[in-house]
Amino acid sequence: GGNPKRLTYHPGSDNVRGWTPDGQRVLFGSSRFHTNRQSQLFTVSVDGGYPEQLPIPRAYLASYSPDGAHIAYTPLGNAFGTWKRYRGGRTTPTWVIDLSDWSHVEIPHVNASDSYPVWIGETVYFLSDRNLDMNIFAYDTNTGDLTEVEGKEAYDIKYLSAGAGKLVFAREGYLHTHDPATGRTQQVVVDVNTDNIHIRPQLKNVAREVRNFHVSPTGMRAVFEAHGEILTVPADKGDIRNLTETPGVMERDPAWSPDGKYVAYFSDESGEYAVHIRDQLGKEEPIRIAVDDPTFFYAPAWSPESDKLVFTDKHGNIRLIDVESRSLTLVDDLAGGPSWSPDGKWITYQKRRVNRFGVIWVY
Repeated sequence: GGNPKRLTYHPGSDNVRGWTPDGQRVLFGSSRFHTNRQSQLFTVSVDGGYPEQLPIPRAYLASYSPDGAHIAYTPLGNAFGTWKRYRGGRTTPTWVIDLSDWSHVEIPHVNASDSYPVWIGETVYFLSDRNLDMNIFAYDTNTGDLTEVEGKEAYDIKYLSAGAGKLVFAREGYLHTHDPATGRTQQVVVDVNTDNIHIRPQLKNVAREVRNFHVSPTGMRAVFEAHGEILTVPADKGDIRNLTETPGVMERDPAWSPDGKYVAYFSDESGEYAVHIRDQLGKEEPIRIAVDDPTFFYAPAWSPESDKLVFTDKHGNIRLIDVESRSLTLVDDLAGGPSWSPDGKWITYQKRRVNRFGVIWVY
């Protein structure tokens, strides 16, 4: 935590590649001095100051050996980060350079992309797609032996790094660690405490987000859906009431019961939309009625006696709820526009015949 400290001030891009082994300097790549905008290596002190350039003509990805005597690096940038099995003129090798005399050796290379070199002990690990999928290979700097150590699952490995004796890499959108000492690979569970201001609690003006509304039987208040919340608003005097207060849940389509006691709406609190019925003061827990066919639901309408609800869904079904028993009845399918008779004994709706003509039905 704490405030970040700026180390470089050049207007070009400075790209972090790692640390010096003593942790006192940051290794980074920059094209600031190259006439053809090729990347070169620099280090800068963690206390700031002017960066020092390493006398390597061009280098892209790089990593110091643990003793600081060598650097493994790629002289070219990655050709294409998302192309599989590229075999064109930009397939890059991986080189190991001796910082005492600036001599170098090339890790055995074929016409494939070798990238992301890192050190553990006296072994250089890197990514290569020489066997068609991008996997991890190990190069023993003492013997020159080259072995494939991780992969072979038909999913490319991305972004290899190392630390504390282990490798870390990305595969299928997840982070994994590999311990060369044991040969064990396991997925890493990441929990990041972010400073993202957009997910902090905040006051929100939702006046422009009203989607559905309904007027109370007395006309003294109205209920609105706005920003996924259900709110009742006075016509003249009084306070706005947030009946749901669930910023992580989407509530839709409020309907006030004719007796004025309840507000019905749809909520995805459980992960699928269900019917919720709540007292108009929002003081009690809502009645929750799940529907066995999860989908999107629309337009709840109360019966005149406030004892039943009718609503439609995305598939054209009309469903009826008995509030007291919480039982669900399928009225009809491929239909829409249900409306109650004044005595609450009938529902009328429209249904199209196969010739596309609309017909009015009663239930």
